[in-house]
Amino acid sequence: MHSFRIVSTAAGLSVAACLFVAGPAMADTGGATSAPSPTSTPAPTPAPVPTPIAGEPWATGLGHAGGHTATSRVIHLYGSDLTNLAQVLVNGVEAPQLQVLDDSSATFFLDTAPDYQPGTVSISLVSVDSTVVPTPVTFTYKATNGLDKQMAYAFTHWNLTASEQFGYIAGNDCANFTSQTLLARGWRQSSQWFDKGAAVRSNLPIASATWVSSTAMSNWLHRRTDLAVHLGYNQADRDQAVVGDIVQFNWDSKKYPGVWLHTAIVSKVVTMPNGHHDIYYVAHTNNSTYGGSTQYFATHLSKNLRIQFWHLKK
Repeated sequence: MHSFRIVSTAAGLSVAACLFVAGPAMADTGGATSAPSPTSTPAPTPAPVPTPIAGEPWATGLGHAGGHTATSRVIHLYGSDLTNLAQVLVNGVEAPQLQVLDDSSATFFLDTAPDYQPGTVSISLVSVDSTVVPTPVTFTYKATNGLDKQMAYAFTHWNLTASEQFGYIAGNDCANFTSQTLLARGWRQSSQWFDKGAAVRSNLPIASATWVSSTAMSNWLHRRTDLAVHLGYNQADRDQAVVGDIVQFNWDSKKYPGVWLHTAIVSKVVTMPNGHHDIYYVAHTNNSTYGGSTQYFATHLSKNLRIQFWHLKK
């Protein structure tokens, strides 16, 4: 087994910088000091509770009040005067595929959580006369399963350029980042696939080749049929790829035969007018949340381009 062990200059990372502002120094009087007089803080003004508007559509609840961050779904909306409903707004953005079933029920398409992060989104209704009606109904996204946690990690760390926990390879961190998302998904490190942290002096990963090398990762996954299923880039294979799967590229297979040059995680699957899928990805090195599209790459880049997917089983 090949592994990387780098021990050059150190570079630390503060994931979130905290600004500390020191107050005036307190004089040492040698005795007790009087406590400052408490000051009253006005209570925040509560936000007004939405109330129905006569003749306008109104929501009283959803079929599900919460769900996974990385899952899209058709969801039921319950309320009144819904035959006057023209749009459903989720956090102010129109939800597609609205179908009004009757005066008290409708369905709409609820997409994955914004940036795959847990949180609560508001539901507002727009009537046929264009009136926007805020409602007390909300939907809460929760990161509970492996896919949720993988994508939340990816969209939290996609733009970092250093890591004390995993190390960072400038200009070539794609497989390292992909491995981190798989760890967040719940994969376990082993003697074949591991990262032991950043080298003290260089901040480069102390890791196995399968963790940091696209080609080594591909070779390893070919043997780990319990973890993933190999998919090529023919249309039938591409249409099986889903969010969270691995995508790998060889930009010029003639110049670089037998290797993979870039690794990423599928972040969006778009159904094209012909019914087939276009794939976008979240990645390091060319830091992006929706890189691609792979359909554009396959159509406009060199005929020597090679793309493969790994559909994850765990």
